[in-house]
Amino acid sequence: MQKATQDEPEVIFYYVPKTAIYHVQHWYERLNGEFGLRCIDTFNTASGQLVTTEGKERLVDGFTLDTSIPETVAGGTTNIQNVLSLKLYYTRNVHNVSYVYEGTVPAGTGSSCRIQTISIRKMLL
Repeated sequence: MQKATQDEPEVIFYYVPKTAIYHVQHWYERLNGEFGLRCIDTFNTASGQLVTTEGKERLVDGFTLDTSIPETVAGGTTNIQNVLSLKLYYTRNVHNVSYVYEGTVPAGTGSSCRIQTISIRKMLL
């Protein structure tokens, strides 16, 4: 650094990064129906770029990407001053199972017939 004089004023250079950071947050449905943040992927790209979550999904057994969740943010434009956060939501897979009783129908089934259908949610989280 040089001493500034009237003839030679001090010059300061600032480096402005041309890359921007954005996150893809992955929210998974819990057993109580609420969503919990499971992981965040971080990416770099040029500032001012339109980015989407396409191709950045995480496939996990027992869950399906659900873009109908209102809080989903599937795209946006990056900028160097703020970190863009995109959000993907995954709902639990629900399986319907039918079974037939042999013999007496157990008490509390709420049915006098011998066929009953129930829903089962995988317990992965």
